[in-house]
Amino acid sequence: MLKSINLLIYLLPLFLLSQDDITPYLGEYHFGDSDSETSLYIIDYNDQLWAYEWGHQWNFETDRWAHWLQVYDQVKIENDQLVLDDFSHNVKIFKKDEICCWFKDEEEDRIYRYGCKIDEVEKDQPGKYPFASYLPLSLSLLETYSLKELRLMRNEIYARNGYQFKKDGEMDRYFQKQDWYVPKEQERFYLFIPDKYNVHQIQIVEKALKEGNLNEVKALEQKLKKFKKTVLNKKKYPDFHRDIPFLYQEAIHHLDLSELLLYGSFKKGFYFHQTFEGKEVEDYYNCADYFIFSLKENTLQLTFEVNDKTDKKDECRKSRKVYTFDILEEIVYRGYSVE
Repeated sequence: MLKSINLLIYLLPLFLLSQDDITPYLGEYHFGDSDSETSLYIIDYNDQLWAYEWGHQWNFETDRWAHWLQVYDQVKIENDQLVLDDFSHNVKIFKKDEICCWFKDEEEDRIYRYGCKIDEVEKDQPGKYPFASYLPLSLSLLETYSLKELRLMRNEIYARNGYQFKKDGEMDRYFQKQDWYVPKEQERFYLFIPDKYNVHQIQIVEKALKEGNLNEVKALEQKLKKFKKTVLNKKKYPDFHRDIPFLYQEAIHHLDLSELLLYGSFKKGFYFHQTFEGKEVEDYYNCADYFIFSLKENTLQLTFEVNDKTDKKDECRKSRKVYTFDILEEIVYRGYSVE
């Protein structure tokens, strides 16, 4: 993930493909095993290609799943090549006996993830806005809808997952009339990462329409997307790579831009095996480290909060390092401070 990546897809000759026939390439591709899995979804909608990756990794230290989502902006298939964002992924297409793909590190000339197409994308979703449960919603798509439509679209995502609305409220009365709506017990309700992302995207547009600053929000989103895709480029940000510990660089891939845009901050915890004076410390996970992205006027700050174990039970020694980027025009690294 830290270097340039090629994603190659090998395709079957069970059908003859015309130059413009992309249907066989659409669907879900699965990578990894039970402890670390990734699904790549390639979707067509309104004569446009969409793609996103949804990753899951089991954390043996916390006994929990860690999830992340990567949405691609530029998706196209032409000249036997599928391109997912010009500067990060490049997919070549060949004809073989099955549809498979892998991620390749071009600098080291090695394949480090391999998987195959396992299913089609399920588009047969109930409701007025079924695409909200299989597309990674963009702000540009959502701005074409009214506030009333966006509200129903957002609540349909909850309803398709069995959310129980306030009894006798407007949404409860509406969805109780839908034959597909099956509410769950509240403790069994859960939104997966792609659904959470879409809910956040809808809320961003709802808020911007009410405040009358949608164009400014869209411009900021483009800056943040550029930041996420280029910040790990050592040639573009050499000073940042000199200052940041190598172990923390991977955290940037887990940045949820929708949450950052909606709330102005994004915080995620992670854990390292802790020792004190060379001895292993029990319950080391009580001292979680965090990375925190926050927007403050025309700056983006990345804070690493490190909580080291001490020799006392349940006591952590906290330190913070704050990296600051200007985002007024181009994104410029301004250095860091220690707190």
